[in-house]
Amino acid sequence: MITLVTVTYNAEKELKRTLESVKSQSYGDYEHLIIDGASTDGTVDMALRYRDGARKGQVVVISEKDNGLYDAMNKALDIAKGDFICFLNAGDTLHSTETLQHVADAAKGKEDKVGIIYGHTDIVDETGRFLRSRRLQPPTRL
Repeated sequence: MITLVTVTYNAEKELKRTLESVKSQSYGDYEHLIIDGASTDGTVDMALRYRDGARKGQVVVISEKDNGLYDAMNKALDIAKGDFICFLNAGDTLHSTETLQHVADAAKGKEDKVGIIYGHTDIVDETGRFLRSRRLQPPTRL
């Protein structure tokens, strides 16, 4: 199983893209943890509608006051069930509908030997239009 973690706080404008991206994945053995810091906009309602309409994967929504981004990330790590964890920020998207399948294929049968699966990231504008590849690249050898 793959765990996706999305940490939010008043992210109503950014979150929809992320939820649509996860929902479109062909691979279904994932959990999506949405850890919200007690948002006051429509973030929580959007996340709950997404959870209630999920047809694959498991979706958990937790909304409560926290001590910031890293506290919320640690909450997610405490409850994550996946063999691999991907932090997917509100507004971020997975590259294609096959991204989780590619990750699962790369790790299949090697879960006890693989510690990191690294992928390239692209920078896009608010409409999702490609701007450039991220300048950070994976090292030749970890």
